[in-house]
Amino acid sequence: MPHEWVLDANLIALLLLGLVDRRAIGRHRRVESFTTGDFDALENHVKAVAGRGEVLVVSPNIWTEVSNLFQKDKDRKDSRWSSMLPILRDLIAKFEERYVPSLVAANRHEFRFLGLSDAVLLELAAHGATIVTNDGKLCEKAGDTGISALHFAAIRQRWDDER
Repeated sequence: MPHEWVLDANLIALLLLGLVDRRAIGRHRRVESFTTGDFDALENHVKAVAGRGEVLVVSPNIWTEVSNLFQKDKDRKDSRWSSMLPILRDLIAKFEERYVPSLVAANRHEFRFLGLSDAVLLELAAHGATIVTNDGKLCEKAGDTGISALHFAAIRQRWDDER
């Protein structure tokens, strides 16, 4: 069975915006804490995963969260929403989508302090997948429960070291 990777919504948002307009990274409020170097590192990681025959896994909850992050901007004059839709659709096609019932995620102990989306990520990864996130608290709680998690800083550092 190929290894599986679960990206959090913030990283998928970075990937999406970088594919639409990499100049907006660091300036768009949804991904202002990231740099174009972060996008390059993430895109490289996603390509490497695909090249090794590994699987990117996501839930409908996460797609909805990503979509909502940008859809809220669609009425703004500088919105990139219409140009994002076809790229979002193509990105969706690259992930294996798995449904996690909200009640299953809400029954996880971590739901009380991480919320539904992160509980869904933990549930997706509970059977051997690795979560990739820039959320230190999620990484810590995943490790506490024996779930594999990789902080995005490690991917960024590996990318920097390879260049």
